[in-house]
This record gives sequence, structure tokens and C-alpha cells, in this order.
Amino acid sequence: MGSSLRIALSTALAIGTVAPARAGPSATFMDWTVVCSDGLACSASVFREGAEGGLRSLAIRRAAGGDAAAAVTLGADGRAAPTGPVVFTPDDGAAVSFSAEDFGVDAQGNLTARPGEVGARLQAALRRGTQVRIAYETAEGPREGTLSTRGFVAALRFMDEAQYRAGTVSALEAKGPDPARAAALLPKDIATAADLPEVVRRLWADGAADCAAFDGYEPDAIGFSAPLGTDRLFGLLCGSPGAYNSISRFYRLSQDGSAEPVALPGMSEKGPVALDWVMNADWDDRSRTLTAFARGRGLGDCGTFDRWHLETGELGFVLVESRAKDECDGDVGDGPESWERLWPR
Repeated sequence: MGSSLRIALSTALAIGTVAPARAGPSATFMDWTVVCSDGLACSASVFREGAEGGLRSLAIRRAAGGDAAAAVTLGADGRAAPTGPVVFTPDDGAAVSFSAEDFGVDAQGNLTARPGEVGARLQAALRRGTQVRIAYETAEGPREGTLSTRGFVAALRFMDEAQYRAGTVSALEAKGPDPARAAALLPKDIATAADLPEVVRRLWADGAADCAAFDGYEPDAIGFSAPLGTDRLFGLLCGSPGAYNSISRFYRLSQDGSAEPVALPGMSEKGPVALDWVMNADWDDRSRTLTAFARGRGLGDCGTFDRWHLETGELGFVLVESRAKDECDGDVGDGPESWERLWPR
């Protein structure tokens, strides 16, 4: 990597306060988009353009784990709770009505349904037709809007696959007879340091990098963990992020209760290197693949891109590819996976 890019990456860490979102599997199906975290908490959403004065969005959210219930969220102007029934009317089927008591308003002002029956009845209604009209009254006036249902079923099927639910009794669409997967076999998001095993927390928080110091920034999650046979991998944010780059470090918790930092193999222009941290890491639990895209600047037209595969046994992470683009020339092209390859040669 050239000196100009090293300076750009260092500057990215020193300025800005907004971190890039950590994300796992994601896909778009017609008008619905699914986004999952590294810990496989997933949201399937549809948005409505020009929704001033009414409803803007509808989302089905579900955390990982077989006992997690699907939650329904409506994005609307204002923070007013419904004063009467909330009615969903598909363009190809009968209306489905819920009482005002079935919904509340969260801290962001979204209308949130109680998990359970609301989600199940609404899911059945959204399968019909190509759009649904939603309407309810509030103390501030009516809220209404029409949202697309095109792609809804495919989006839920993708969520089932991403969360290892397909073919199990816990699936939303792709139901089957198998029991839900045990939580110990699933990745999960780590919200705060209190959710870490103490031995991992000490390595992360008390190390020389001072990873637990976020300088006033409050991340939605500090990282994720994923099963490694009888061990567990932890990928944790380290320090306050910049505008478009955040640092992660990795740790392995063994079955015997001990823990150690994980170094990742890397490749520079001069040869192999060992990396004790990476930028903008994403974990794909199904393929056991970790990627890192260090942006030279926000546009993403320069930087480095690395991909590792986590092998079974003691071999650990294997570097699959390493790419770099030194010149920040405004040409995003086909993205970092098309840049000049440092490895394999």
C-alpha cells in the first residue's frame, strides 16, 4: 500500500463520528429488503417514497435463536399512538384489524406490535395481493399509507435461511418438522461489554489498544460471537470509529475457559504479514467467511479488501484473497473485489 493511502486511512480514524453499520447477510426481493447483523438479527423492510404526513415503512424483525418472536414495526410521522383499530387491507383479500392495545410507540417514534398473534395474522394478510393499505387514528390525526407486498414471501424465506430456521418449526415461511437450532450453535450479537465472558472482556478492554474507550460514541452492538466447534470466536469493535472505517479485533474462547487474541494472515506488496486488527469486518456464518474493506475515503474508490475462510480444527483463518487500490481517482467501478490482486499472486 502506498504512503498516500496509509495517510488517508489514518485520517479516517481520526475524524468523524458515524460508524459504518456492521452487517451480515442481506438481499433485496422486488420491493422488500432484508438486512441481517453479524449475529443474525434480521429485518425485512419495505419503504414508501413521498410518505410525508403518513406511513413510511413496514418491517418484520427477528433476533437469532429459536425462541425469538417476530416483531412488527411501522414507521410513521410523529410519535402518536393509535387511538383506535389499526387496519391492514390487502388489495386481494379481507381486511385484518388489530386493537390499539396491540401496539405501542418505541423510543424512535415507530409503532411496534406486541410479538405473537399480531405477527402471525399480519404475515398471512401480507401474502395476498401486491400491496396493503394501512390506516389508524391518532390524537394528532389519521395515519395511513399503502405499501408494496411484492417480494414479501421471498424476503421471509431468505430470513429463514439466513437464521438457520428453514425446515424447522421456528421458520416464518420455510417451515418444517425439525426443531429449532440450539442457541449455542448460532452466532449472536454482543450488545455491551457486560455480555462478554470475563476472560474475553479483559483481553478486549484492558489490552494496550484500549478497545473499550469509545469517546462518547455508543454503538448499537460492540461485536458478535460465533461457534467454532466447541470453542467460540469473538469479533469486537476497538475504539471510537471514524466516518467510514471502524476497527475490529478477534478473540478465541476455548472450551477450557481460556481465551487468546486471533491474528489474521495478510498480504502486503512486500509479502505476508500478520494482522491483529482489521477495518469494517463482516462475518458470514454460513460460508464461515470474514471480509474486511478498509476504505481510503468515504466514496470507497480506494483502499484494501481482504477475505478469509475459517477452516475447521486448529488451522484457523486462511487468507483467500487480498486486493488493493492505491489511487483515489473517483472510479468506484465494480467495487473492491475487482481491484488488483495481491494474493493469490
